[in-house]
Amino acid sequence: MFLLALIHTFPFIKYHIDKGDMVEEWNTSVVYWTGVVALLAQAYLTVFSIRPIRARFYEFFKATHYLAALIFVLFFFFHCDFRLTSWDYFIATGVIYVTSLLYSNIRTYLSYGVCHIGSLSILPGGFVEAIIPIHHQKAAEKAIPTGFTWSPGQHVFLRFMGLGLHSLSSHPFTICSIPPERPEMEPQLRFIIKPARGLTGKLAQLADEPSKASSFPVLIDGPYGDVGAAQLFEHDDVILIAGGSGVGFAFPLLEYGIRRNMQPFASNKEEAELQQHHRHRTQIQMIMTTRVSGVKEWFISEVEHLLKTHGVTDEDVAVQAHAHLTARGQSPDPEAVTKESGGSGGVEANYVDLARGRPDVRSIIRTASRESGRSVAVVVCGPAELLYDVRNAVAEAQLQVVTGNGAKEVYLHSEHFS
Repeated sequence: MFLLALIHTFPFIKYHIDKGDMVEEWNTSVVYWTGVVALLAQAYLTVFSIRPIRARFYEFFKATHYLAALIFVLFFFFHCDFRLTSWDYFIATGVIYVTSLLYSNIRTYLSYGVCHIGSLSILPGGFVEAIIPIHHQKAAEKAIPTGFTWSPGQHVFLRFMGLGLHSLSSHPFTICSIPPERPEMEPQLRFIIKPARGLTGKLAQLADEPSKASSFPVLIDGPYGDVGAAQLFEHDDVILIAGGSGVGFAFPLLEYGIRRNMQPFASNKEEAELQQHHRHRTQIQMIMTTRVSGVKEWFISEVEHLLKTHGVTDEDVAVQAHAHLTARGQSPDPEAVTKESGGSGGVEANYVDLARGRPDVRSIIRTASRESGRSVAVVVCGPAELLYDVRNAVAEAQLQVVTGNGAKEVYLHSEHFS
């Protein structure tokens, strides 16, 4: 659109310069200066929307692009001056947009309620944990039907109230929990948030104030997206790879896989044999990378808690976890990786390997997809560099599938976050 606007503008300027009346047109015709103002606002929006620039100056861009967008729309409106009934299209667009905005907000209030109260806390490594219980009974008393359920990997839009201008907009967060196994248990939404500037920075400040962190109102809209966890764990091997706060996406999938593996078979022998035929135990690997030692310790404790909660024994080898403490610029050369001891006892020594350096994802995926006839699923969430390495490793393994060597299927799901 910006390119077409320039193509539209330059011929008019050249024409009037050649004609010799450019200054007169600028001083007497509202079309020219309103068009230039709209073009400048559009140029600002276009340039600052380029990903590296937007990522570097995100909070500044977020705060100013509303103003730039408003200036663009207004001066574009004046510039068109109802030529070819152009204002009719502006009005129709405005009606559709405002209606959509109102519907979205009203649906949020009526479908999900306005009574959700959450709590914040600081986790080791500096992550912020937000927990929001979904009280069905309380919502029902207020005649607000929640009916809220979700699957691993889904996200919701949260609007944290009482945070000034941040309360005016909703933000997507991946749910780092799964619904309870028993229907009488109330579900609990859990979020793992990496503080930065803007909203997440405000949440970190709020978490440091006990009086405010224990109770804050929040609006919920969702859930959205779906990884297809049930189909994912039909594979023989599932490899979950998470970098930094991407662990919040991988953890509910890990818990889902463990819960599925540990489900008891039917007591009736015939039903049990049939169930065994249709359901197999999936070999699960989870690889987590972090630059912060505190995050590594938190990851270990979370994995231990999951294993103990679901009754995974020392003899069970279907679940493995690997925590990698990395530093910027380190080589993924596996020979440079030095192993550390578990140290805390319990299940950690058996299930959680500790290592320094980036994981050799190519070797991990190649090893998992080497056995003929097996199906492998790889799920990755993390920085762009990690996603790039995993995609290349999976593509290499998929090439072996095409040539008839190794696994029968290698599936990839990559999750972006910014």
